[in-house]
Amino acid sequence: MRQNITFVMATGKARGGWVQDVRKELGFTDKGFTINGPGVFIQGLLVCDQNGTAVKQLLLPNPAVKLINAFSDRHRLTVIAYTTGDGIACAQTDQYTDILRVYNEPVPASIGRAGMNLLGSGRGQPDVYKM
Repeated sequence: MRQNITFVMATGKARGGWVQDVRKELGFTDKGFTINGPGVFIQGLLVCDQNGTAVKQLLLPNPAVKLINAFSDRHRLTVIAYTTGDGIACAQTDQYTDILRVYNEPVPASIGRAGMNLLGSGRGQPDVYKM
């Protein structure tokens, strides 16, 4: 910041409090930035300005969400969804979803199979960046 270069976090991770931890560790402690801005998150699927406001989002349509859920059901796979609102959703938590805690990702919310199929539909569940 001494040379007026703005620090922008670019990562595959979801947004969260860890961003400030990294900034502090690197010595970027300037005021005026929110917890989540500016930054590029979730492999570029979410881009935020200095206020943490999404300026670009790429979301999965509900039919794609349903196809992924059907595939995971058929093959008995655990699937998680990175959602708008900085959350992670799953049908039910298990030993695979619990692994995310080690990486300081949001704790997955168990929303059931019906809830998973409503993701990205605009009917009571959030939109989805990736699954």
